[in-house]
Amino acid sequence: MFVVRADAGPRRRRYRRMVTVMAVGYALLAALFGVQMSLIAHQLDDLLAALVPGAVAGLLGFMFGSLLLVGGALKRLRAAAGLGRIMTVQADGLWIDAVDVFLPWEIVGQVRRRPWRRHEILMVTVRPGTAPDHPGAYGLGDDPKLWRAFNGTGVAVGLRDIVPDKERVYAEIARYHAVERSA
Repeated sequence: MFVVRADAGPRRRRYRRMVTVMAVGYALLAALFGVQMSLIAHQLDDLLAALVPGAVAGLLGFMFGSLLLVGGALKRLRAAAGLGRIMTVQADGLWIDAVDVFLPWEIVGQVRRRPWRRHEILMVTVRPGTAPDHPGAYGLGDDPKLWRAFNGTGVAVGLRDIVPDKERVYAEIARYHAVERSA
């Protein structure tokens, strides 16, 4: 059994950096929204009457940005930062922990290496004609979108900040199944 784990230090640093960048960005967006509302309301020729709608609009914009920060864009990044095990390569199949799926090697179609931004990902597909309730498989039929991904371009497994290095991961998968390189 070959376990691919996440290197927790770099993942936590990237998560903290993204939270900071997004929080500052949402705060600036809320401030600009408040200034815009103040300029629109300034036509009332009363400074206090112009500042109140701007402050309320800025506060609402900041609250909306905070909600997006907590439950929106960073939700997947937070899940990735907390994920300890990425996948397990075994003699009987491939366990992908991020999506909680086990694929026996006889139904694994293609395993492709694909560049993505500044690192590589693995794209895993199933063989054509495979049923979601294939004997030995686990979690294939649980999510229809996941099933379509396995039958389409593939499910992406990120190999950024992992232990051991990705070349050892490719070699271990190649022991049981071919790893192809795509551009």
